[in-house]
Amino acid sequence: MEPLTAHFPSLQRDLFELLAQLQANDTADFGRVARRSSEPAERLLEVLWLERQSLAMVLEYEPTGNAQSQWPLEESVTHCVRRWLDWLYDQNQFFELTPQQTEALRHAHRLLFRSVQASLDSCEDYADFARHCQLSFVHYAERLSRILRAFSAPEGLRGRGAEYSPELQLKLLGLEEHSWLGPIVDLGCGVDGRLVHYLRERGLDATGVERRSGSQFVLAKDWFDVRFEPNSIGTLLSHLAFSLQFLHHHWHPGERAYAFARKYVELLRSLRPGGMFCYAPGLPFIESILEPNEYEVTTLPLPEPLATTIGSLRDIGTGQSVAYACQIRRRGPPAGDQR
Repeated sequence: MEPLTAHFPSLQRDLFELLAQLQANDTADFGRVARRSSEPAERLLEVLWLERQSLAMVLEYEPTGNAQSQWPLEESVTHCVRRWLDWLYDQNQFFELTPQQTEALRHAHRLLFRSVQASLDSCEDYADFARHCQLSFVHYAERLSRILRAFSAPEGLRGRGAEYSPELQLKLLGLEEHSWLGPIVDLGCGVDGRLVHYLRERGLDATGVERRSGSQFVLAKDWFDVRFEPNSIGTLLSHLAFSLQFLHHHWHPGERAYAFARKYVELLRSLRPGGMFCYAPGLPFIESILEPNEYEVTTLPLPEPLATTIGSLRDIGTGQSVAYACQIRRRGPPAGDQR
């Protein structure tokens, strides 16, 4: 088993290169792309064939049902699915996959790996093994194409997850010269949590929430899975994240829009006296009904080039522009941790 273990990093690298080749193309072309020969595919097949005896030992246990998570390649399935989820979110940040849709992705990868496993067991020479695996990869790519094309986000405001410089984010939110009240939480801070690290480097108590986290001090969770306790946060930040998605779902009424409204209220209640929730774009349909004795609402014009990019966006209910940044301050004297 040791020889195969030593090959795991290169096997994973070649597999991810094959996924990247698919991701560089339109989903409708996945089958065509999978039919092409490639260096990563050839390397991957050669190692699998040479180490087939060690691989058979690793894969001899074939669980079913509730024991599925114990399958030796389940971790590889998880890594591959995560790659596709990252790709989907980069294409459009409004993708929200159900557990059933995520399981469909997992199943597609299990079928691929089991097909390769069956080829290792049944093929008598490398050429036959390579042909079987090529066909398995084509079937996998075509299956993925069907699955991913069924994951289209609703029409309307569309956007790509993106990373922005900390300086631009602070300028956009009107926080370039600011006395901070901690702790600070950045909702939808991006995979790298750039603003979180920027603030921490300046001695501030900052953390982030991002469903795809690759960074220290960033909680890898959906904000709906995080409980924001009352009177616990000094400053909430969300640059083109929470309010953008709230706006998107507000324009497509349903339970998800109500969920955002409830979470918005929870976020406001999590502010300490004197604390602020700063976000862009604006949410005029809900800001206008906040209790003025409890919350102070300040709107700020967006800097270029963002002002031009989304300057024409208006709330379909009120007709008001949403192309502004908003600061919601909870009234009351701040206590401690002010910087």
